[in-house]
Amino acid sequence: MPAPHTPDHADRPPLPTRVRVGAAMLTVQPAYIALEVLVGAAATSYSVLGDTISDLGTDGCGTGGICSPLYPVMNTTFVVFGLLRAAGAPLVRTRLPRGFVANAAVSLWVVSGLASVAVGLVPVDAAPTWHAIVAAPVFVAQPLAVLATALSVHSRRLLSRAGIAVGLVSGAAAVAFVATDITPGILERLAIWPAYVWLPFLAAAVLRRRTTG
Repeated sequence: MPAPHTPDHADRPPLPTRVRVGAAMLTVQPAYIALEVLVGAAATSYSVLGDTISDLGTDGCGTGGICSPLYPVMNTTFVVFGLLRAAGAPLVRTRLPRGFVANAAVSLWVVSGLASVAVGLVPVDAAPTWHAIVAAPVFVAQPLAVLATALSVHSRRLLSRAGIAVGLVSGAAAVAFVATDITPGILERLAIWPAYVWLPFLAAAVLRRRTTG
């Protein structure tokens, strides 16, 4: 009598292309950090401690202030990586658990991603007030997006706990960045960078066969 067949990974249908594409969009997010560091290395009169990331997107050469010759690269980076996050999160939605928390997480990623796009399109030296307005959602929505996503994947304990830690640190740094003038460059990066490091781990979980939950 033949042994009963035990399903394995090979019997399962491949993941939809949209999921793979969305996961790839999230996986590349650490490259944003690399590009920002590259632009910062080319800038003069720029302080990582005392100047904001947005200052790298300004055309101040010849004015005696911060000179960021690669400012078009910085602004393009804001736009491209913001679009990748805004598009990537909805594409992997089917691999997250059902329910309000996961829906909220995806919506928050879209908001923060689109806000980042706007930051690149409205440089701080071109329109300071509008730049501040469009940048604000990044500091609110992104930490909340990480927290909501982490809570939605609670069965992945390490991923979830790391996400909660990232969300809390990012949120606290965002509040401190807005409320104080102490080392704004460091606080801003603590508010933004950790999420981009965490996203590839989320993407890896999404690509695994069972639904992340």
